[in-house]
Amino acid sequence: MEKILKIVVVVIVAFLVLKFLSAHGKAGAVASAAAAAQMQSSANGFAPLPAPFIGPADRLLILAPPHCPSQEGHRADELVRQFNQDGIPCIRSGNASIASAREPTDDETSRLNSIMMGPLPIVFINGRVRNNPSIGEIKSEYSLNRR
Repeated sequence: MEKILKIVVVVIVAFLVLKFLSAHGKAGAVASAAAAAQMQSSANGFAPLPAPFIGPADRLLILAPPHCPSQEGHRADELVRQFNQDGIPCIRSGNASIASAREPTDDETSRLNSIMMGPLPIVFINGRVRNNPSIGEIKSEYSLNRR
């Protein structure tokens, strides 16, 4: 339980670091790890979380700070509005509960951080994740997971 709590804290800290880095234009340092994740992506660009992490698998989760006045916050609000209108169940949250099947290596933690420090909103669908996808990409990925 202590390890899971540590991972949740790391995810929250990574999210806050993302906001700091993006505000100061230094988020490019995580691009190579993000490129590696893209190699395993679905046709819609959603990639599995790096092993051994286990993300929210039972819902569509839109991760963005609550009540955020930024462009990313407005985009997350629009995603939620559109999905509610279309009858697609989703949750918007300022944090995600990501478990770990075992103690992650530094490389695995780095790959998770590259996702969490990427562009917002971060969208989780059945254990897969993507930064800043379009509404069409999310709907298509959601449809693939409903079959």
